[in-house]
Amino acid sequence: MTAYSTTVFRTRILVAGLIVPVTVIAGFVLSRTFHHDSRLESALADLPSQTLVANFTDWAGVRRALGPDVSSRSEDRVRRVLLSRAYDRDYTTTSVLSVFDDDMASAYGWTVLDSEWEMYGQSKEGAVVVLRMPGGFDFERAGQELTTLGYARPDGRAVRVADGQTLPGIASGLTPQLRAIALLPDDHLIVTSDAAAYAGRAVDTVQGDQESVLDQDGVAAMAATLADSSVSALLDVGDRSCIATSFREADSGQQALARQRISSVGGVHDTRGLTRSIDSASRLTVAMDFDSGALAQAERDPRVALAKGDAPD
Repeated sequence: MTAYSTTVFRTRILVAGLIVPVTVIAGFVLSRTFHHDSRLESALADLPSQTLVANFTDWAGVRRALGPDVSSRSEDRVRRVLLSRAYDRDYTTTSVLSVFDDDMASAYGWTVLDSEWEMYGQSKEGAVVVLRMPGGFDFERAGQELTTLGYARPDGRAVRVADGQTLPGIASGLTPQLRAIALLPDDHLIVTSDAAAYAGRAVDTVQGDQESVLDQDGVAAMAATLADSSVSALLDVGDRSCIATSFREADSGQQALARQRISSVGGVHDTRGLTRSIDSASRLTVAMDFDSGALAQAERDPRVALAKGDAPD
């Protein structure tokens, strides 16, 4: 059985000039056997275990909220309006490929607007994007388009590579994240990366030959608290959660303000995982993972206090 304790508390926070409701969830995992029922959990299960940062965008949710019939085949103006509205709602700030929608629609014949969800994962070894495509997506045609664009034949892991001249020739300024692409029709997935080796590692993860980031301590618990509410989510795994929220790069005045605010609430402890999620109503949920349930309980009041008032930097 899965056993974990959570503390849920609500506050309000100023984000980008807008007051939005926030739910903060702090938890400690004792043991777990999670089922990958939610889209976020399924997406995390496809990222290599080395992943430190994971960006999730639920494109099916975006379309439901803003334009159910919009796809890569829609008029340019229609696609741009949807993408602009989605960005303004903070739905797509986690997306890597959405800014290349125009070029991808004309060259590849598919974009994120055709996908169910997009998951970007970054580690010290590399970066990868995984797209979940709907059941009716034509993988055979997608493969033919890659051949026409100049991608090499698939290797043993289904990875196809565009060399240094091919990718710039497809479109000026196209992301290097499309240098290596694997089409996985049995899994309804497209995997892209800036390096063939890392794309291959992601393929191995999808096929269950390597552990995923969902197997890392605390990640599944944070994802499970969100169920299918996330339209957009950003996860920092392990020590990365402290690095991402630190003030090491801030100027001396902001560092002093941060120390003062932390001291005023009696101090806080390190997290071992941090998730920020936006739902379709633009509500922000923050999930924090700690080393123990007792520590999570102790962190509740200080974290609520720090979520209010002046924010350093």
